[in-house]
Amino acid sequence: MCSADAYEYDGKYTLGISKKINLNNSKLDIGLNIPIEEKLEESEEAIESKLLIINSINYNEYEIKQYENGSVIVYKDEKKVRSSIGVLKDIALAMNVPLENAARNPKNTQQLGDHVIKAIKNYRAT
Repeated sequence: MCSADAYEYDGKYTLGISKKINLNNSKLDIGLNIPIEEKLEESEEAIESKLLIINSINYNEYEIKQYENGSVIVYKDEKKVRSSIGVLKDIALAMNVPLENAARNPKNTQQLGDHVIKAIKNYRAT
């Protein structure tokens, strides 16, 4: 009879496979442990669904969502776009939002997304 069990140790998983063999009134336990390199994690979509959306705005065919952890994700037709930063840069240029921060470094997705959302809201408020 074979058995297989997965064990977690320090965030890593090991798959243990063993077979018990009876030989002349003695039991021999032959086992093999295979380390699993990848850590089991929740999918990105599952994590996003648990986060609170703190800001959301539509711009043309895009929906921009800002989550409680600061991440900004752009959707088109309810599907996540491949490059949120690319879409945000295009919108930023159209809205006259600078692409660089005060230190003249390029803004990351979180910074640019936050500034784009604010610019769109300010434009619509006027």
